[in-house]
Amino acid sequence: MDSILFEPERHPAEQSLSARTVARLFAACVAVILAVQLSACGGGSGDSGGGGGGAPQAPQDYGGSPPAPAPYTAAPPVTTAAIPDVPQVGCTPKWPRRQPPVPETREEVAYLDLIVVCVNDSTGSMSVKNKSNMVWMFQADTPVSIYQEDADFKVKEFHALTQAGMDSRGFMAPAETIYVDSPPASFGWVINPDLSLAWMTNEFVIKQVVKKTTAALKSAYTSGSAVRKAVWDCTKAVYDVALKVPQILSPQYDPAELLKQGLDIATSSGTCGMSWAAAEKEVAASAPIPSFLQMSEEARAASKAGGEFAGMSADLLRGMKALARPVCRATHRCG
Repeated sequence: MDSILFEPERHPAEQSLSARTVARLFAACVAVILAVQLSACGGGSGDSGGGGGGAPQAPQDYGGSPPAPAPYTAAPPVTTAAIPDVPQVGCTPKWPRRQPPVPETREEVAYLDLIVVCVNDSTGSMSVKNKSNMVWMFQADTPVSIYQEDADFKVKEFHALTQAGMDSRGFMAPAETIYVDSPPASFGWVINPDLSLAWMTNEFVIKQVVKKTTAALKSAYTSGSAVRKAVWDCTKAVYDVALKVPQILSPQYDPAELLKQGLDIATSSGTCGMSWAAAEKEVAASAPIPSFLQMSEEARAASKAGGEFAGMSADLLRGMKALARPVCRATHRCG
């Protein structure tokens, strides 16, 4: 499988969140996983192959220096009898036993239910699948290697984009599955508001590109193409605008409005607008894409009540409020 590399070298001018913003885990869930590890023989480095093809890259450690984990109550060791004969719902033969995350509050339940955690009691390894439409970042108090088990090309491209100038710490995008050979005592995940907004933006601009021709969509994923640069620049522009909001649980953090600001649809003179114009010119004859004006109109419409952005924005805000405690611990942007 492909490993996710957390801290690649970045351009000095790029902004990123400090590793110290990583929050503590959902304690009770991790306690069970830790107990499994103590009773198991320990995991290896995972299989190779799959994912993006070619030889997998060696994983890098991730951890930083986050706050100490919250206290937890250790669970009893898992016995052989607890290992299912067949994979439980949502799990696979490699990780057959379902281990639901334990919420801190009642409001978190609906969102944590969208994270499918499966464990292998024999190896002490675990897989985590993101079935939500938000991006979740990982957190740990000691270095841990995370591998990509399953992800489509769009998700892999988003990872490449984040490593090129956004928050490159470990995360899982929608529909992505990761696995960890040996989870540390403190390991968890929490919604990343800024990356979730970037994901929304990326989804939107890709849809605009594919409206014309499949050749334009292919160009959006071709390294060095002007279309790909436009998609990246517009996505990062929205991310940068969101990152500047000091209070994420405030009226100023309105995903739909931040998206319109980042795309600079009012003047088209920002990075997104200029990159989009360059892409229009490059592919005008072979694989035309919508004009920046057309894309801007689509963004305005999507931000209105009942629009795509309005719905996704509302869902993201509800998730942030439901998981306010871990989100605030992770971002340090709650006042």
